[in-house]
Amino acid sequence: MVFTGLEGIFNDAISREIDYGTIGIINNKMLVQHLYYDLGYLIDYNTFLSEGDEVSYQFYFDDDGSLISLDVDCSGILKKCFPSITKATKTYTFQMNIGEGKLKDFPFIEDDKPDKEKLDQELREYSLAYIDGIYSKMHYIGNSVKFISRAPKTGRLTYVYSSSRPDILSSEGIFVAPQQDTNITLNISLRLDDEEFASKSYDLIAYKKEVRSGELGSKQNPLYNGKAPLDEVNIYFIEMHEQYGDAIYIQAGEFDMLIDAGQNSDGYYVSQFVKEHALDSTLEMVVATHAHGDHIGGMASVLSNINQIGYALDYGYDRASYYTSSVVRDMMKEKATSYYAVTDALKNNNGVIWIADDFYITILNTYQYIEPGKDIGDGDDNEASVTFIMTFKNHSYYFSGDLDSGGENNMVSSGQLKNVDLMKASHHASYKGNSSNLLRTIRPEVVVVSTALESRGNEQSNANNQWHPNAGALGRFYDVNAKVYCNFTMGTVHVTSKGSGSLEVEGLGVSSPYYMGGKAITGEQNLEFKDTAWAKEYR
Repeated sequence: MVFTGLEGIFNDAISREIDYGTIGIINNKMLVQHLYYDLGYLIDYNTFLSEGDEVSYQFYFDDDGSLISLDVDCSGILKKCFPSITKATKTYTFQMNIGEGKLKDFPFIEDDKPDKEKLDQELREYSLAYIDGIYSKMHYIGNSVKFISRAPKTGRLTYVYSSSRPDILSSEGIFVAPQQDTNITLNISLRLDDEEFASKSYDLIAYKKEVRSGELGSKQNPLYNGKAPLDEVNIYFIEMHEQYGDAIYIQAGEFDMLIDAGQNSDGYYVSQFVKEHALDSTLEMVVATHAHGDHIGGMASVLSNINQIGYALDYGYDRASYYTSSVVRDMMKEKATSYYAVTDALKNNNGVIWIADDFYITILNTYQYIEPGKDIGDGDDNEASVTFIMTFKNHSYYFSGDLDSGGENNMVSSGQLKNVDLMKASHHASYKGNSSNLLRTIRPEVVVVSTALESRGNEQSNANNQWHPNAGALGRFYDVNAKVYCNFTMGTVHVTSKGSGSLEVEGLGVSSPYYMGGKAITGEQNLEFKDTAWAKEYR
């Protein structure tokens, strides 16, 4: 087997007598493709590449200089697909063209191949856990179901569906509402390379949703129309892989809500998360807080996989200099039953959006919103961020995009605020927001910071210090005795609220570790931020 496509890059290194260095992944996609294919992962590898990705390499020469070994450290790029990897190196052997100082054919080293049966067994175990993690949560079907046709890691793993009532739920996921509640068994065939290795069955109840009239989101016509009981609220602060950003997913019973969607480069990860949770391809509510790329850059990717939105809410103003903002708004309007700019929503039902009797959203007036149709021009989008409190029974959760201290002080002085149990740190815990005035008023029990760690380091260098989260903001959180958590140390942060008592907080684990003192840092998914290695070094 011959590996081609590296001659230009490595011959240039040899001509400059460089025996080590880095290669930008975007400039050498063939390397990544062969790495994944060699492992049996026939994925669309492009979805795991980003502009800043690099691999490092090191040459080793024989005494006569004719045979060359090349070690390529692929740890960073492979960790995106295999988070447990701590070190991954691929070795190639080259031969010099005599007298020319150039490389020619590079055969793979055959004993570098992985154990195929071991790999296949790992794939089977992953496939079972993946599919069970999705469908074991389903109890009711009230709309068309989004069947997951393959695992995100590899096209080798596929799923085939059937049901006990194909007249109600077909093998393609087409749902026809029955006249009365009907028990259905969903059968799933799990396959590796199109050969079944396991099957799973799930007992579900199909029901017909009631037809309601009136304004969606009013107390008479609340957003929630499902059968599953609203006994807890699950809030996921989705891990940001590439850059600081927000993407927050909220799920309660069959109610699914998304607040922002991170950077464009994180759109794939957010979209995948939403597809695995909103199996009916419906979001009951979507909020775009303001027209910055780290909040709505990934939204188009997410909404392209969503069939319907119940209630869409955004910042209202125009941003001619950012084309994505109009694209996202058009998609929201097209898919939504109801769309509101924040200034209009404030005037409707006194700014209250009802989800259910004891579950609602109160939009807060920051006195910084901009009316629809007005272009913000050189204005500060952060100041115009959509801000609201969600209340479930006796618990409340505060969300504010990138709101600054000016809007916070306006809300405090106008008496709109109350104590909350959970706060999404404004602007990724920037010094401009998260004021003492606000925090002493709302007194959060838990604060979650959403941001990526932009440089995770390696064995030779520490993860970088960075602006977010800001030390001053962290100090103000601690001053009101809040517990602070961050999704670049924990991975996706999952907060569970029963509506009373204490919140439950857990991290789902980072997709790749960061490095301090030459060591890969893992196992921090359940640590408060102050107890993490990064915080101890820099904060």
